[in-house]
Amino acid sequence: MIRRAAFLLPWHHHHAPYVLDRVLAARPDLEALVVTTPKLATGRRSALSGLRATRSLSGVVYLGVMGAMSAGVAVAGAAERLRGRPRGIWKYLTMEQVLAEHPKARHCPAVSINAPETLEALRVFAPEVLVTVFFNQILSAGVLATAPRGWNLHPSLLPSFRGVSPVFWALAEGVPEGGATLHRLTLELDGGEILRQSRIKIEDVESYFSLYRKCAERGAGLIVEALADPDAAPVAPDPAIRPSHFSYPTAVAVRRFHRRGRRFFRIW
Repeated sequence: MIRRAAFLLPWHHHHAPYVLDRVLAARPDLEALVVTTPKLATGRRSALSGLRATRSLSGVVYLGVMGAMSAGVAVAGAAERLRGRPRGIWKYLTMEQVLAEHPKARHCPAVSINAPETLEALRVFAPEVLVTVFFNQILSAGVLATAPRGWNLHPSLLPSFRGVSPVFWALAEGVPEGGATLHRLTLELDGGEILRQSRIKIEDVESYFSLYRKCAERGAGLIVEALADPDAAPVAPDPAIRPSHFSYPTAVAVRRFHRRGRRFFRIW
């Protein structure tokens, strides 16, 4: 059983805080270091330049709907708290809220995961495993070397939809099934051995947000299982799953996404 883990997540993300919350709630004994990075900024690029790059590649429609989705999630989160629903079933969480409610978890904010100060924090903590959750930066060999194990949670049925925005591409391509995969971290992006995997049927009314949330729900369970049994044998890939790789959504793909009747976020 793993008792000391470092989690690497984006600070601004609709689903990464949910995964972290579920894992920490299931394992209150776990010593955790939570390393968070900005959504768009890196050590070499500002958030503003990231927005400009997104607009030039994906178009203003994509940028607008993503902004509207973020606003919708914020409103839904406020409504969830005002309704007085039991804390255990809340779905709209921020990283700040999760860290405040799990004070045993140590927080290490970082602009770049590969910065010397971040590497030093990981070395001092000496985790048994690194767990990346919907992470937005490429890990160096130095980061991987700070723990004897490394796992990544990817929101697709690997080896399909490797790369960027797999949930978007699954809906844009019209596949009938998605999923969540926990695999070993390697220097090859989304290329490590599959440790655990869960299939998700894609419904006709599925939105980008709802499918991503299902991946987060299943993924949190996969992480909890792996923490309890880290030496389980890898899972052989399903030969029926065709390998594929995608990059950042383009404006053409966004139009195809909408023509299929898909939405980024629904209020019901």
